[in-house]
Amino acid sequence: MGGRTAYEISFEQRPHITKPLLKGVIIIDMENLAILGARFEVNPKHLASSANMFLVKRNRNITLKPQLSLIHISEPTRPY
Repeated sequence: MGGRTAYEISFEQRPHITKPLLKGVIIIDMENLAILGARFEVNPKHLASSANMFLVKRNRNITLKPQLSLIHISEPTRPY
């Protein structure tokens, strides 16, 4: 990234866990271990059961069906 050497660490929940957890990638600078960027999302396999993760209180007449939950973090000067 930007001429620097970095670690790219991928992560995903184990297959036997059915609770909606995260999967994604974190980019870490090898020299100073700073986080250069990250992309992660609720595991798409369990997205349907993640609706309660996003709401504190909900009207029982409303049905929530999450379609995508994606978070992208990057340095302001170095988009990734």
